Amino acid sequence: ESSSVSSVSSSSSDSLTNNEQVSRNLQTCQSIISALRSSGWHFACNSYDLTSYGSQYDIMKSDVDQWEDVFSSILGTTDIMLFPKKTDIGDWGVYTADNQKYSYLNSLGFHYYFIENSGELTWAQVQPGYVRQGIHEIDSYADYLEVLK
Repeated sequence: ESSSVSSVSSSSSDSLTNNEQVSRNLQTCQSIISALRSSGWHFACNSYDLTSYGSQYDIMKSDVDQWEDVFSSILGTTDIMLFPKKTDIGDWGVYTADNQKYSYLNSLGFHYYFIENSGELTWAQVQPGYVRQGIHEIDSYADYLEVLK
């Protein structure tokens, strides 16, 4: 029984490392993304592994760098950041150049920042260089119905 598990694992591993297949998959993804962009879709970064961006700078930087390394070749660039886990990179005041996290994300080209807001009202902060907004993230039909109440 362990040999059958081993052979399944081996064949799965082979398919993952087949560069020709990976290249075809990448081209297919890029074609789909291009078609979606052409029809008005925008793509956002929601972090690489759902790390809290309220955490230390080095942790946030490592996460967004991993996201850039993996997804920029597929998506191209994006200027939209959807912070994971209802976190933010600062307090409710205006982001400034003194905010190391904001400065780094801004240097990567992010100019639209969205924070999942569980409150009843949404809010927006429009400043030179960026827009920051609380949103209601709808991940399911049940979430949609909750927002309609």
